[in-house]
Amino acid sequence: MIKEQNVSMTLVGCGAMGGALLEGWMKAKGLFSQVTVVTPEPHTVGSFLKRYDTINCLETPDQLTEISDVLIFAVKPQIMPQVIRSYAARTTDQTLVMSIAAGLDLSFYERALGDNKQIVRLMPNTPATISKAMSGLLANSLVTPQNKKLAMAISDAVGKSLWVENDERLDRLTAISGCGPAYVFAMVEALEKAAEALGFSEEEATLLARETVIGSAHYLAQTPEKSATDLRVQVTSPGGMTAAGLEKLQHNETFNTLMKEVTQAAFKRAEELKA
Repeated sequence: MIKEQNVSMTLVGCGAMGGALLEGWMKAKGLFSQVTVVTPEPHTVGSFLKRYDTINCLETPDQLTEISDVLIFAVKPQIMPQVIRSYAARTTDQTLVMSIAAGLDLSFYERALGDNKQIVRLMPNTPATISKAMSGLLANSLVTPQNKKLAMAISDAVGKSLWVENDERLDRLTAISGCGPAYVFAMVEALEKAAEALGFSEEEATLLARETVIGSAHYLAQTPEKSATDLRVQVTSPGGMTAAGLEKLQHNETFNTLMKEVTQAAFKRAEELKA
């Protein structure tokens, strides 16, 4: 049984997302007692080695001498099939195996590592880089309650988490939270262009759009007792400027319909990539 106070972890890959997650995990003091990073690019681990004496780096899985309690894959899905082959013999039925690779169902890991392995898919989004992720979690039927709790702690160390029941639900979640940051950034871009159309300079438009969205997000985060609907109504005076703008945005459910179409398109693409 894994003791959460003394958990060793091996991280395979330390690119942009892997490094961001590792940063969050290391800041969550006490989460891991020992971390081994396996990457052919050891320079990506350099800053961690300088700051944390509980981290070591190996360039190949052949250099692993012990089996960690937790094995986390943070490599691109395109190279996962060739990478994962080296780890089947480096896990046991007690190992918690996690992966952040999109598009690879639980069945892929069960075939690659053996059908006796405890596997959890973790789908964070880019705000994980500042420990503000909204992540999805999916466990296979063999994951113990203790390891499910541990997986939740690992995910929550970099933000918020939501468990789902199957791979399709994880794809649906990814269409919202995984792709969602891009939708927000696109809205900022659109607001910038709208500001320019109203006569502001590019620099002024960027400031107006970015800070409006940043401030609104902070306000939303700091008023959990109110829904987004509550806040929208709060800032919308009847017959005022905001009401006029929203009437255009919401005419015939235009905005809601567009957002549904956007997320459905993302989900559909996830299904196509598996075909």
